Amino acid sequence: MFCRSYDYIVLDMKNLCRVLCFPSFDDICCRDRFRELVRLGITSIYSFGEILLWNGVRVVGKGHSAVVVLAHHVEYGDIALKIRRIDSKSISLEYEGFILRKARISFAPKVYMYSRDFLLREFVDGCTLEKFLEVYSHQPKVILKGFEYILRGALELDLIGIDLVEISRPHKQIIYRCCNSSEPLFIDFESAKISPRPLNITKVINFLIKGSIENHRIRDILRLNDDKVTRILELAKQYKKTIDRELRKRLVEEIVEILNK
Repeated sequence: MFCRSYDYIVLDMKNLCRVLCFPSFDDICCRDRFRELVRLGITSIYSFGEILLWNGVRVVGKGHSAVVVLAHHVEYGDIALKIRRIDSKSISLEYEGFILRKARISFAPKVYMYSRDFLLREFVDGCTLEKFLEVYSHQPKVILKGFEYILRGALELDLIGIDLVEISRPHKQIIYRCCNSSEPLFIDFESAKISPRPLNITKVINFLIKGSIENHRIRDILRLNDDKVTRILELAKQYKKTIDRELRKRLVEEIVEILNK
């Protein structure tokens, strides 16, 4: 689902091969990966997104292990297609696909298919947490609501045993669908792991207390005085010490209540 209309173009074969085998070009790689795309049901890959790979070709995301593009699937329509870089230290995208499939919650994008080199998931149109904080920097109530929903999403992940390692640096790891404060989605599960004691909540709280945007502390934007911060940190310590599901739920509700006072 798109929040607004966009202009995007279908990549020609030359540029398609360069994306499929990024960061270098290889005829065998292109042939093999193109065949797999056809098998998976991908009909087109678009030049689309804020990241410029080279002249005229844009992508949704680029990291050390993969690039993410907007693509079209015969059954699912427009999707986000993650392509493993040929110089990636990661040998496969299959584990990330497995974790995403396990995370069947409203705070994670749907995963459709995955293989060693490709991961097909729901495309989320919106703004990153970093952009969200910039846009609403003078509207603390909106930011507060945004963090409340992040906390609820982090709790859901904790309850199903998924630990997001990268959530301690969430600037680009969370996207708000259509920049809506009540619809954050965790999109980076590359470093996620199954854990008997996941601590996504404490990582989010640490960012909330210590993080900043445009040289302004988030705690100041949210008008969290020292007493509130102390109480939140006390509750976070209790959360860290327990694995009791109901107690963890109650502790998060207390934290949310303090934030909203």
